[in-house]
Amino acid sequence: LDGKTGLMWQVIRSEQLFTSGAEAQAYASQLKLAGYDDWRLPTSQELWELYFANDYSMCGQLAKEVNLERSYWTRDGEKILAGYLEDGDDPGINRIFLDSNKGFVRAVRASR
Repeated sequence: LDGKTGLMWQVIRSEQLFTSGAEAQAYASQLKLAGYDDWRLPTSQELWELYFANDYSMCGQLAKEVNLERSYWTRDGEKILAGYLEDGDDPGINRIFLDSNKGFVRAVRASR
């Protein structure tokens, strides 16, 4: 649970590596977890904020718990993409979202 954003994240990502946005969307929308059934794919911004919280607020501890490595599916409006965030070469906070044709799902829901 992210107290700052009010988002509840699926702690253990999907076991399956999905090769289409439709499959990833179906997985998230049919997920029943922790007594909730309103899970969805995160937006790319929400996924970025999860990475940001890991890197800068929790000194890398979140990565050990939720396994942020690899590619994940996101949904921004009607656009569903798989990709991953990578550190850029420039100094400071510099993240690049790189597209992929497959990814895991880490579903999210509003807790408020």
